[in-house]
Order: sequence, then structure tokens, then C-alpha cells
Amino acid sequence: MPRSDRLGRTGGFSLLETLIALAILVAIAAAVAPRLRPPSDASQAARIAAALGRDLAAARDDAVRAGEAIPFEVDGALSCKEPSILWFFPDGTALDGDLCVAFGKARLDLRLDGASGRLVSR
Repeated sequence: MPRSDRLGRTGGFSLLETLIALAILVAIAAAVAPRLRPPSDASQAARIAAALGRDLAAARDDAVRAGEAIPFEVDGALSCKEPSILWFFPDGTALDGDLCVAFGKARLDLRLDGASGRLVSR
């Protein structure tokens, strides 16, 4: 025997309750959907460039701390030109160098700024 209230209606969900539940599900799906898509080639290249920038900054800091020139060997895949060794000096400067980061169809052309010892985009 179905459950009923004083007005004679049977149990179940109202239209409002159903719409609220549907709105919550749509909000969750909208929040999750971008994460299901693989990152673009450009964002992957940017991540690689950011990691390279951190490694170069660490080499620069090592040169300043050690008080001597520190070589940084660049992976052949990242070097635009030869030589593939970058030098950092104790005063925080470096030899200028061109670097390329490529991932899929994306390519970033970067430059090690000698005056600041930092990686910048070209």
C-alpha cells in the first residue's frame, strides 16, 4: 500500500527537489570536466619551461653560494644552438644562451639573460 499524506498525495520527489538535485549534478560535472581533458601541448611546454627555469635558478644560486663559476649542461633537446653548456658566475650573472622547449606542436623560444642570470622568453 503506497504511503500518503493528509492531502491524499503519494510519496515521491517533488519537481523542485528533482531540479535542485539535477542542478547539483550539473555543477559537479562542470567542475570535473576540465580535469578529464589532457593538458594542451602549449601548457605542457610551459610546465617544462617553468621546471627548466627553476633548475637554472638553482644553478645560479649555487654559483653565488660557492663563489665560483658553475656550468649547467643543457639536454640536447632543449638547446637551440651549440654549445649546450651554460655558465653561471658568482656575481649572479651568466653567459647568454638560447633555449627551446618543444612539446607536440607547441614550441617556446627562451633566452638565458646574461645580466640577470634568469630565463626569459624571446
